[in-house]
Amino acid sequence: ELMRKNDHQNTFSQFLSATISSRAVLLQLIPGMTAPALLFVGLSACPIFVFSAKLRENLTPLILWEVWTVASQRVRVTSVSGGSGEPATWKVALLSCSLFVRDSRLIRYVEVILLNLVAL
Repeated sequence: ELMRKNDHQNTFSQFLSATISSRAVLLQLIPGMTAPALLFVGLSACPIFVFSAKLRENLTPLILWEVWTVASQRVRVTSVSGGSGEPATWKVALLSCSLFVRDSRLIRYVEVILLNLVAL
């Protein structure tokens, strides 16, 4: 259930980004607005200030705290030693790190800001 909710939130973020990005690209028609347009496109999938409860529910969380639970649900490999149906710890750890960075809006927000500062 947690995994399906997370996938739904990622899909919703992508739709939000596609909607805003198509409008932000039009800003590039104005001279000097290319850099802000690229920033808007990058930030469109990870808004920080969300005032609508429905939008907040459909977006990925600001910080994804239950990454271990989501990662262990996604990893369906039995451990080699016990065969007890438990997922391999190292796979869950790697996937947890990946999910934390990819699915936390605040982490992605900071990443987009830093990449745009470097690009300038």
